[in-house]
Amino acid sequence: MFAGKRPNRLKLFPSGEFPEDFKTMDLDLCNVAICGEQHLKRREIWTVWRSQYTTLYARLQNFIARKYVRSIAKPRMLMTDICETLEDTVRKLISENGLKAVPMFICDGFLTSRVAAHWTPNSGDNTVLQYDDVMKVDFGTHIDGMNVNFSFVSPLYKSQT
Repeated sequence: MFAGKRPNRLKLFPSGEFPEDFKTMDLDLCNVAICGEQHLKRREIWTVWRSQYTTLYARLQNFIARKYVRSIAKPRMLMTDICETLEDTVRKLISENGLKAVPMFICDGFLTSRVAAHWTPNSGDNTVLQYDDVMKVDFGTHIDGMNVNFSFVSPLYKSQT
C-alpha cells in the first residue's frame, strides 16, 4: 500500500529543511522490531501492524500540514485562504500519494476571538485574521479506515512555559 510512495514534503519545504519538531517527532512504530514474530508470514505481520502504521502515517501528514499552515498564516490573511491552504496541503500529502485517503471535512472548525464555536468560512467570505485574534483550527484526515483529528491554536497565544 505504501511501498515506493513518499510524502510530498519537498513541495511544502523545497529547501529540504524541515521544522525542528518534525526531525524529533516520535516515530516508535517505524522502529519496532518484530523479533519474536519471525514465524509469521509477511501478510500476517502486515495485518498485525497495519492500523498502527496507518495511524502513524496519518499523524505524520497532519503534523506536516499543521506546521506548514502555521508558518504561512499571517494577520490580514483571509480565513478562506487559510482554510483552503490547509485542505490543499492535506490533499497533496495524502491523496496524491495514491492512498485510500479521504480528506474529511478538513476545516471542521475555525474558532477565532470573534466567533463562538465551530465556524468554517464560506466561499466569498471576507473575514480576515486579525493580529490579536486567537485562532483555533480543528481538522482531520481519514486514511484506509483510520481517522486522525487534530487542532492547533495560533502561535501568538501559545504557552511560553
